Amino acid sequence: MLPDSLNNFPTLARPHVLERRSFVTKLVPQRLTDWRHLRKDDRWDLIQRVVAPSVMRSQECFLYPDPERSEQNLYHSASEILIKDRKRFKIDLSRECFDDVYRDLWIDWDWNRGSIVWMHAIDEQLFASVFAHCFDPIAMENPSVYLGKNVVTLARSRVSESQKVCLALPNGIEQLFLFASKNDIGALYDLALDKCRFTEKFQMCYGT
Repeated sequence: MLPDSLNNFPTLARPHVLERRSFVTKLVPQRLTDWRHLRKDDRWDLIQRVVAPSVMRSQECFLYPDPERSEQNLYHSASEILIKDRKRFKIDLSRECFDDVYRDLWIDWDWNRGSIVWMHAIDEQLFASVFAHCFDPIAMENPSVYLGKNVVTLARSRVSESQKVCLALPNGIEQLFLFASKNDIGALYDLALDKCRFTEKFQMCYGT
C-alpha cells in the first residue's frame, strides 16, 4: 500500500509510465554491491515464488545472452531447456524449467546469464501476487541500459495488442521490468502502487 509520504508520487510518476509503456520494480529492497549477501537458496526461493508462476503462464520465453558477460558453462548446464534461436535462446516451456538442476541459470550468481524476457495475457490476480514481493515501482528513462536494445524492441512489439504483458529479468535477480500497451500499463502500474512495498530510501527521495 502506498505510504502517506508518497501520496503525491502517482501524479508525478504515472505520466512517465504511460509515455514509456513500461515500469520497473525491485525484487530485493536495495541494490547489493555484494550479491552474496543474498544467499543462493534465498535467490532460488525468490525466483520460484515470483518469477516461476509468471514464466510458466507465458506463451514464449527467450534468453538473450550478454555478449560482454555471457558464460557458456551456465548455458551448458541448462542445455535441455535452451533451444538456440539465432543470437538468443528460446526456453522450452514444455519442460520443468524450474527444476533444481536449472537453478544456476535462474539465480545468475555471477551476473553472467543475460536477460530473460517472457509474455502472457494480463492476469490481475497473478500480478497482485507478484507485486506483493516487489519494491519501489517507477518509470525508467532507458530500460535498454539494463535489458539490451533487442529485449526492449521485442517487448514493445509483443504488447502492441491490448491485454498482453511482457516481463523481463536482466542480469541478476534485482529488477523486474514490465511492458504493456498504453491502454493497459496504467492499470498495471496502479496495481503495483497498491501491492508493492516502498523502501525508506525511496520515500525520502520521492516523498513529501
